[in-house]
Amino acid sequence: MSTLFETQTDACNINQETSILKDFLPHLRHILRQYTLFNLTFLSLGVFEVLSCLIFFNLMAHSHLIAITIAVFLMTLFSYFTLRIYFQNKKPQSLLRLCENTLYNLKEKTQDMASPLESELFIASSLTRLANALKDCEYSFYGTPKGLESLRLSFEKIGCYLHWKDLHLVKEWLYLQTVEIYIHLIKEEPDHLQLHMALANTYVMFSDIYSTPKRDEMVEVARWIPQEKQSEKIQAKFTKCARRAIEEFKILNDYNPEDPWVYTQLAYSYHDLQMPQEEILAYEKIIELTPDDFDSLYKLGTLYFQQGQMARGLKLYEKLKYNYPHKAASLIKHYGSFTEEFSLID
Repeated sequence: MSTLFETQTDACNINQETSILKDFLPHLRHILRQYTLFNLTFLSLGVFEVLSCLIFFNLMAHSHLIAITIAVFLMTLFSYFTLRIYFQNKKPQSLLRLCENTLYNLKEKTQDMASPLESELFIASSLTRLANALKDCEYSFYGTPKGLESLRLSFEKIGCYLHWKDLHLVKEWLYLQTVEIYIHLIKEEPDHLQLHMALANTYVMFSDIYSTPKRDEMVEVARWIPQEKQSEKIQAKFTKCARRAIEEFKILNDYNPEDPWVYTQLAYSYHDLQMPQEEILAYEKIIELTPDDFDSLYKLGTLYFQQGQMARGLKLYEKLKYNYPHKAASLIKHYGSFTEEFSLID
């Protein structure tokens, strides 16, 4: 039997020859832009009616036209809010129907594949590619018109405000389907390490749609982040995905305890979950396996200083000073950072 990565490579090559991704994105944009067009139409109509009333107010003030104009405006408002409820209920259904149709089309394309494993991996790979293609799509949904580059952040905010929930729903569905596929395959072959690796990576990507960049990391300067994306519900889902990723990495570690890559992934997950002691243990194991991994030495030294373990941090500083002076200079800046947690007693 070919390895999982060989099968995935073949699946990706097949996937590149299909039109699944090319067909999916335009249909998705069409569904979302229909809703935007609906709002813009009623907004324009409302503005036109108000301006007409103001401009011709003197002409209509002494006739029945003013009453008719007000009645038309109220009818427009009533129609808008009535139809808005309809479209709000219809839109998620349309998005999920598009996703289900895409999954159905993928299954149709795998009927002639040599084995069920190859078929399932092709579908999982395709769904993952679709989800990855939607990463930060809400910020680029409406391109900045030529000559208005200075308003780029405003157009990004508008696109995110209007569509982040819809795109989040789609990405969530795609990753959930991918997770279900890998869990089904693992039930068939519980000791298939590459399946566990694929599932762990899927959980990592899945958790990314719930994560919120920290302001001090400046991942995207001045990028607007919806307040709802920082809610407790979203953070709880992030924690759930990250913990499931950790469990899969622990399985990989049990089967292959000398692989530094596994400990690196564990360290990243512990960092996201704000579990510094576990993150330190992961980096210590990485250094034990790869003593010359100076990037990990730097990260471990930073953690030591942040957790008040000054003596250990200084030992790593001395080691870095003779090999990577610039990293050592950056590391020593974290000395005493743990004191920021304390405040003077009033």
